[in-house]
Amino acid sequence: MAATAALVLLGALEIPLGKFIGSRETGHQVLSWFWETIAAPGLRAAALVSFVLIGYPTIFGASVAPTLEELLDNAAAMTLFNVLFVVGLLGGLVPALRRHTTTLTMAQGAVCLSMVFHWFAAYLGITAASAWPGLFATALLMVMALMASQLGARVGRVLGTLLDEKLSSSGFDLLFEHYGALLAQVPLLVSYGFLLGQQLGI
Repeated sequence: MAATAALVLLGALEIPLGKFIGSRETGHQVLSWFWETIAAPGLRAAALVSFVLIGYPTIFGASVAPTLEELLDNAAAMTLFNVLFVVGLLGGLVPALRRHTTTLTMAQGAVCLSMVFHWFAAYLGITAASAWPGLFATALLMVMALMASQLGARVGRVLGTLLDEKLSSSGFDLLFEHYGALLAQVPLLVSYGFLLGQQLGI
């Protein structure tokens, strides 16, 4: 629950901050470039790292595990953030992913989970563990991610529109659309983590 809250709270900042910066874009091209290229990918990376680390080790279905202090040092945590940041940065260069940030978020989340899982398995001395859950499971997760993202976004937009009408406001439709798409990724990331954890046998 705390992991999901961290993901949603940090991830949801992207919409109001982006809107705030966008309203001041005229004459501030450097600020706009900084937001799209550096700040937004960094915010997503921070949200995903928080989600995985707060959810550890439950996200892998493990009840017995080393503490985060035993598993990761400061250098490893920084490496985790940096890798996710680069994935978000490079993914943002792809027009399709730039338009569908939740798909990119799912990819970043999978990378984050696989890295933490690799360190977890190495700590336990399990060398045969793999971040690849199998072709069928991977294809199923990808299809479910796309469907869940679209469904979550639509439901969120409907709820946000109703709230806008009730409060005679504007902006809740976009915010809730982002919330819905983001929340829809949580069960998929947890499922991927559980599939990885099955290899550990603990």
